Amino acid sequence: MRLTFLGTGTSHGVPMIGCRCAVCTSSDPRNHRRRASILVEWRETVIVVDTGPEFRLQAIDARVDRLDAVLLTHAHSDHVMGLDDVRAFNISQSGAMPVYGSDETLAEVRHRFAYAFREGPLGGGKPQLDLREIAGPFTVGDLDVVPLELRHGPGVVTAFRFSPHDGGGPAFAYATDTNGVPEAAVEALGGLDLLVLDALGPGPHPTHYSIAEAVAMAGRISARRTLFTHMSHALDHEATCASLPPGMALAFDRQVVLLGGRVHPPQRSASVGGLEYSDNDWRTLLDDEAGDLANAATDDPRRVIDHGGGQVEGAVGRTAASLRSPDELHRRA
Repeated sequence: MRLTFLGTGTSHGVPMIGCRCAVCTSSDPRNHRRRASILVEWRETVIVVDTGPEFRLQAIDARVDRLDAVLLTHAHSDHVMGLDDVRAFNISQSGAMPVYGSDETLAEVRHRFAYAFREGPLGGGKPQLDLREIAGPFTVGDLDVVPLELRHGPGVVTAFRFSPHDGGGPAFAYATDTNGVPEAAVEALGGLDLLVLDALGPGPHPTHYSIAEAVAMAGRISARRTLFTHMSHALDHEATCASLPPGMALAFDRQVVLLGGRVHPPQRSASVGGLEYSDNDWRTLLDDEAGDLANAATDDPRRVIDHGGGQVEGAVGRTAASLRSPDELHRRA
């Protein structure tokens, strides 16, 4: 299973408009965060979870050429306002886009994108959306999806557990925008290879986990590895990762995680700053620095890669000195 973090930021994004804090002005591209979204790929199935305001840019950046479905966690603006841009897939795939969400979420979609559901010529000017209410577990292509209701302040957000439809493969869950995982959901999240969990900042918040609360919940769920998402500018990537327990780290935009087997020839290796990395290491390698390994794994020299098979600690910071500036990364993209 291949996961691409299209965005890992909070509703403001990072940098935040008008802010000159150390994170917002950081030269570390891992501190530059678009609104939270993730791309999930397994065999021939391609799913995106949430379509925030930068969805068009995220899809172009990740070279998303086709899409089987959109899954929505909830209807807050930072998670749905790019939904209109599925028009490109309507055209290239000659059909409406399946959009899965709770009844409340889909009602908000109908309200905010009312023009898409009005009678009249399509003309390429409005998205074709096939709204599908989530009433229980469902299947999209080769992936089984189990929805889980979590608390998001006074409201509810949908988390998703993914596993191969034919069984026997990796299990992964995406749980953003939450400050409460009910006991039944904790049990349903057992046995994960990877958990992606909300962690907004260092202190308490009425609708999101703090990093300490997220670490505690991740410890209860006990996935093999945990990556945190939906971070604000209050969390510096390298400093925060250095403080986390083994097996936990902050995710970052463009990060690619491979779960459940190799997708390229075995035992390719690369040298980065005098350190040797093999293809079964859990490492964060930047495109050109990783050379052959990154290209073999992603077929895309613009993106970074993480490999499963070890602890997360030791990965953070090792390539920080050689990270290029965000401006250079964007120019090369």
